Amino acid sequence: MRPTCPASEQCDAIVADLDGDGRPEVVITFNNNVTAQVFREDADGAWSNAGSFQMPFKCPAVVDALRQGRFQMQPPPYRWNDIRIGSTRLHVQEQVYAVTPPQCPS
Repeated sequence: MRPTCPASEQCDAIVADLDGDGRPEVVITFNNNVTAQVFREDADGAWSNAGSFQMPFKCPAVVDALRQGRFQMQPPPYRWNDIRIGSTRLHVQEQVYAVTPPQCPS
């Protein structure tokens, strides 16, 4: 499975090392920039869907910051580093399930 955008959506692809292993992952934003899927390439070159995160609803500042590379990796006590934009933290979740989206950064 290669990271792809659903045919009916407009997507962005962000390349960043989210788990600190020295290899970049690919983040695909879609669903009106509310949902992001994280894809990882294994040692054999095969891609897999490794997780996801929700972004603040109707917050173009987060998508703009991701597009422009204006974010830092924030190590959490979990496997994945968080993406930090200002005071907003986006956390990759190993399994997709409904959570309350983070607030738009001020």
